[in-house]
Amino acid sequence: MKTKKEKMMELLNQFFDEAREYTYSRCDYDWEFDFDDSEELFNSNPELKNEFEELLND
Repeated sequence: MKTKKEKMMELLNQFFDEAREYTYSRCDYDWEFDFDDSEELFNSNPELKNEFEELLND
């Protein structure tokens, strides 16, 4: 069984993988992922968001 920390790290890694894909999909190589975009990206994946929030509230 995974610890809360291990689960949170997996979710964060998944989030950053999606952020990288989002960045690459922009096809604008002068543009870098901006953490202002992170909320929009995070909200675009409700399953990931819910899992993460459940762990935070645990």
